[in-house]
Parts: sequence; C-alpha cells; structure tokens
Amino acid sequence: MTVLSGSKGQLLYDGTLVAPCSFWELTVSRETLESTTLADYDATLVSGRRSGSGRATLFFTSSACAGLGLLEEILDNAAAEKTVTFVLDKDNAEQLEETAHIIDVSAAVSVGNAAVCSVSFEVSE
Repeated sequence: MTVLSGSKGQLLYDGTLVAPCSFWELTVSRETLESTTLADYDATLVSGRRSGSGRATLFFTSSACAGLGLLEEILDNAAAEKTVTFVLDKDNAEQLEETAHIIDVSAAVSVGNAAVCSVSFEVSE
C-alpha cells in the first residue's frame, strides 16, 4: 500500500496551477432527512443534499503570480464559478475536480516569514 505525500499534491484554479500550495482541504458532507411516518415506531432516515467547502494556504513567490487571480477574484466582486482541481498525486494524475465560488481570501506578510494567502470556497455542484 502506497501512502501519498503532500509533496505530490497541487491546487489548480480555473485550470491554472496556483502558487506553491502548503495546504489544501476539501470537505464534503451529506444531510440526512427524516422519513418517519405516523405508524412507525422507529425513526427512519434517507440521504439528503450534499454540500462541500474547502480551503487552501498558498505561498507567494516572485515567479508564482497565478495565485493573484484568487485575490483578484474576490476583490473584483466576480460572481462567476470557477473550477478548483485538487491534485492528490501529480505523478499519477489522481485528482478531484469541483466547481466552486471563492468566498474568503486573506493575505499575510510579516518580516522573516513567507508571504502566504489563505483561501476559502464553497463547492457549487
């Protein structure tokens, strides 16, 4: 059994490799709906709607400016959905691809530390 390393992971935004990514996370959850009728003695449940969200932490370097598109997306108040691709293993093309809206971007710069940007998004479909 092979364990994947984070060094083989990447994050693509709208088909473009984003700046070096130190962390990404995708969470998908499904609601349950109660379908109990009056004659039932026990509760019964059925699967309901799915929802997803995620976040990523990016490093900014002088040569990796593709990540600026994430900042511009929310600063320009763009409402278009974009494709976010989570690459688990770039060597074997193992990836998850979702349509998402950027909902939160924060950038941090401090002396002695790498400039980073945190991005949050909601999965649309």
